[in-house]
Amino acid sequence: MPVTPAEFCAARNTTRKTGATHQEICSVERSIGAALPPELRAFLAFSNGLSGFVGPEDNGWYIRIFSTTELLDVHAQPAIKDQWPELIQFGGNGAGEGFFFDPTRNGPPVLMIEYASDGHADHIAYASNMSEFFERMHTGFNPYRE
Repeated sequence: MPVTPAEFCAARNTTRKTGATHQEICSVERSIGAALPPELRAFLAFSNGLSGFVGPEDNGWYIRIFSTTELLDVHAQPAIKDQWPELIQFGGNGAGEGFFFDPTRNGPPVLMIEYASDGHADHIAYASNMSEFFERMHTGFNPYRE
């Protein structure tokens, strides 16, 4: 069952921000040259970024979902553009891994990639799409424990 942005932001210890405007979201899409998944657009419109702990107390995650300004900043960095040119980073877990989606694939799938990685060999397919990403984060799904 899909998790709404409000449910996701009501997690145990997160900091919600004022939602992004339609223009801010469109500016990100123009800058990165790809459409954001509808679920990420809806999330940003509700909360323009988020940081904190989500999931159950005993099995949760720290997560940071970038604001529209942070998305623009991250994708202007040569390291991101050079290392993962086809991927869009939209957040991270504060433990050396970023969350990315691949706009060239249907869904698009959400990948967890170590920042020290030199390619796709070190990625984990965390979710098949953004809806599943939000649901798995909300329930505390951890691919390292599953």
